[in-house]
Amino acid sequence: MADLNIGDVTYGISYSGIEQYKEDIKSKCLVEVKNLIEEHSALVRQAIDAGWNGESAKKFKELFNKRCDELVDALDSEYYNLESRLNELTTNYINQDAGMFIE
Repeated sequence: MADLNIGDVTYGISYSGIEQYKEDIKSKCLVEVKNLIEEHSALVRQAIDAGWNGESAKKFKELFNKRCDELVDALDSEYYNLESRLNELTTNYINQDAGMFIE
């Protein structure tokens, strides 16, 4: 949740609140979801190892690992796109604030 404490407001927005918001999203999206993917994919691999042998099992695990990696990469990409957009919006707001008055 963004910090809305009026004492921290700069440029009409709370920069520290935006930074905290980005950190919170990063923590939830990247760290927690990545951990869940890792934990649950390990369980899937254990189940495969326990009950499936041969080339098809090996190929399935290779493809499964590849898809898990792609999912983690997609999460990273989405987060960094969001972070970039939030940075852009913050910069735009600061620039608009700076241009409100003509001397």
